[in-house]
Amino acid sequence: MLMQVQIMLASSAAAGGVGVLRYAWARKQRSQALNAIGWGLFLLAAVLAGTGAGAWGVSVAAVWAMLAVLVLLGQAALSAPLGKPAKLRPGPEAPAAGQVWDLGRRSLTFALVVPLCLAVAIGLGLATWRVMLLAGAGEAAAIVAGLFMVPLGWMLLACSVLMAASRKRQWGLLLGSAIPGIAVAIAGMSR
Repeated sequence: MLMQVQIMLASSAAAGGVGVLRYAWARKQRSQALNAIGWGLFLLAAVLAGTGAGAWGVSVAAVWAMLAVLVLLGQAALSAPLGKPAKLRPGPEAPAAGQVWDLGRRSLTFALVVPLCLAVAIGLGLATWRVMLLAGAGEAAAIVAGLFMVPLGWMLLACSVLMAASRKRQWGLLLGSAIPGIAVAIAGMSR
């Protein structure tokens, strides 16, 4: 009975997380509090579903989140005003007079989001693996949890870095998130 209650609560939290994020992203100004609540609901859903029924429970909660996304996207598509067909514009071949492509800034953003976020996410995966082993989980379960954390961590980090308002905040997010991986690497070298 407890397992069913946990899965129902997790599914509700996952669907609620979608709703809160949709509301937060539709506002004219960003709200870090609403974004945190939305992502927190996803985390709550994953924990409730995982402790209630393991990977199967997480899958069930994820399906409810996807259904909520489908409903919200369908509603947005049906309520969107009909517009004129889009005009095809040629791609940018060269910057217009007085404009610069700013390739350095764009390249740095790419480097932060792709290789650096991936490296930090791998560190988070290793930290998850190590914590699971220290908590008494079996080797296979710890490896699966660590492997699960890498794409999840990469996605969350990439979104966070892209939404950060300044380079200072982007670097802060990356450095703060790298601490668990660095700690595991240092602990591994000291053996």
